[in-house]
Order: sequence, then structure tokens, then C-alpha cells
Amino acid sequence: MKEKLETPTCEITKLPLPIRVTEPARDVQPKDWDYHHHFHPRLDPLLLGTAGKALRYSRGQYVPRKLHNRYHVLFGGSVLPEDDKEKFRLCVLSCAGIVPKEAIDVSSKGEYQIVSLSKDEHEDLARPDSVYIERARKFGNKEFYVRRRIGEFFMQYALQQNIRDIVSDRVIDEFLDASSLEQRKKELGNLILQTALGAAIEDVKPSHVAATEHGLVPSTARYTRIRKVVRTFLAPSDLPTYHQAIPKSLQAA
Repeated sequence: MKEKLETPTCEITKLPLPIRVTEPARDVQPKDWDYHHHFHPRLDPLLLGTAGKALRYSRGQYVPRKLHNRYHVLFGGSVLPEDDKEKFRLCVLSCAGIVPKEAIDVSSKGEYQIVSLSKDEHEDLARPDSVYIERARKFGNKEFYVRRRIGEFFMQYALQQNIRDIVSDRVIDEFLDASSLEQRKKELGNLILQTALGAAIEDVKPSHVAATEHGLVPSTARYTRIRKVVRTFLAPSDLPTYHQAIPKSLQAA
């Protein structure tokens, strides 16, 4: 069997390049379109577990099945990150809607080209119905909420930060104090989580700034702060579920 090629990535962000779609949507029946995951193959060990699955769900593209099949005949996927820090960075950039200005053209069967996208092509590719986060899907009678799984990874990674370096001892001690009132403990827990999440996001900001400066952020999201993007995956009601993990994070630090 012929060895497949490594999927090329964006030099600025290291996100996998999307597939160039040249045929108008009206020329392809809805049943002949596929959702193409940019991070694959699905069963690669680096795409399993909370972090790996979040990365896989964070980015995909709606393409004609003909192009999807041609792509997979040629490419085996990009080099996947091994550590959670890089998975977090790529996941956040993906969720922010960043789209490279180059794409893979597989319009000729068995061949490919890396092409520069025109301004119109880039804007078209950056539409919410073109490159987007995987939707919720059903397994039997159960609906699987992809966004919640991504939020779960965001919080788990936030708790990998050295909380003692970024949160005052007074807040930590009061949170750990068994005599603290439940409502106060909830407020402090939320504060610790938000601070840890902010620290995690700091490492992503340079990449987001570079992407913005190079015009990779679609006009619809150009002025959206990266922190706000991440927060959309975290419902306030979800935060208390992570409070019990804070002592373990403190102990690890």
C-alpha cells in the first residue's frame, strides 16, 4: 500500500490546511457533501482522551464528498501534538474561526496543489457553514454535545496551571477552609477557575495576534477577544463541577 502524505499546515498557526472548494454549492446535492475533520485519523491515540477528542471536534469543513475522498486517498493527516499545551493552543485557535490563507486543491483526481486563496475565497471558506466546530450528534437515543466536551478540556487544562503562582494565598486558604460558607466557597472556586483559565489563554494570545495581523481571522470574528471565545464553551452552571478538582491541582503544584 502506498504511504500517504503528511497533511500540510499553516506556517503561522500550524493548523492543518483546509480543502479548497471550487464548485458552487448549487452544483452539488446536499446528500453528496461530507464533514471533513481537519485533525485525523480518528483512532490515532493522540486524538483519544479528553484533550485529543476536543482537538478533533474543534475543527472541520463541509466539502463535496468527491473532494473529501480524493483528499483521504492522498493524505494521512498532519503531525499531531503530543502535549496538552499544544492541543489547547490549536483547539482554541480552531474554535476562534481562524482559517489559513492557503488550501489544498484536490480538484484533479490523484493530484494536489497548495494554492493561495483570494480574499473572496478566504472569506467564503471562513463562513460558519463552511469551516466550523463539529455539531452535536446522536448515538442511538442519546445526543452527544461536542461543545461541552471541548469546554471540559479547556477547564481540565486550566487546572494544570500552577494555581499557587496566580491566585493569592488568602483566596486559596479560604476556599480550602472547611468552615467557609457554601456560597462563599462557590464564589472563590469560580474565581480560581477563571484565573487559571486566563493564565492558560495567555500562551495562546501571541498566536491569535499573529493570525489577526496576517488576516487569518474572518471579518465576523476580528474583534472577538480570545478569552470570550473560550468562555462560550463554559456555562456558569458547569463551573461548580470542577471545584472538587482544585485541591488536587493545588497538591500537584
